[in-house]
Amino acid sequence: MFAYNLLHVLAFAAASWLLARSFRRRGLQGLHAVLLCAIVFCASRFSARFFHALEVARPLQPWTSYFTFGAGPSSQLAGLLPSVAIVAAYALALRIPFAVLFDLAAVPGCVAIAIGRVGCQLAGCCVGPRLPPEWALPAWLSPSGNLPAPLLEMAAAVAVAYLLLRIPDEATPGVRASGFFVLHGAARFNLQWIRTGETSWGPLTTTQVLSLATVALVAALYFFVTRRAARARSEPLDHPEDAQRRHRRRGRRRESGPATEQRA
Repeated sequence: MFAYNLLHVLAFAAASWLLARSFRRRGLQGLHAVLLCAIVFCASRFSARFFHALEVARPLQPWTSYFTFGAGPSSQLAGLLPSVAIVAAYALALRIPFAVLFDLAAVPGCVAIAIGRVGCQLAGCCVGPRLPPEWALPAWLSPSGNLPAPLLEMAAAVAVAYLLLRIPDEATPGVRASGFFVLHGAARFNLQWIRTGETSWGPLTTTQVLSLATVALVAALYFFVTRRAARARSEPLDHPEDAQRRHRRRGRRRESGPATEQRA
């Protein structure tokens, strides 16, 4: 349990540091990055526990279980739901575009997920199926006889972070955030097949259903935004002479207004 909590504290510290660096490059205070990561961290843990309780029809369990930061049952992808709302509200408070703040938080989010998955492996939760005896892992990786699904999720998060960093900073705002949601959602959907868990939606788990919904929604929004931006770029610009002509007409209207009032 100590290793689990320690790794999650390191995940919070790493995400806060990376986000604070991005904030300072844009002229924002690094303290806002730490506060945002702290709020998201607490809200996502609560949401993950609460959604799991709803999934197993035990929402009225002791309220303290929702705020437990140790290893235990949770619906991990559900933690993204309040995180999105919190980041959007924080962007509104800082008066910066939503897409810009989501882009800044994408890579730190991947780093936090990767480090946290190592804590899950050391705590022995979120395990995969049993391995043949000759494929057993080292004894310090608990449980050593199961497929290390959390380590595969860690590798997926690192791969997503690498792909996001390949996107240039000059790209359209929202591209990096869209890539995070689509790639992370697709990875979680596929990796769920090798994790032990309850299937609540036919052959699918709740995490897989949320992954599909996330990928579909973000892909649709990205397609809509990019097409709208492309249409705006393709529209012909006004000729300079037309703009000057409109400017002269507006000037004549302003001058004729007071003169008309005086004659009246």
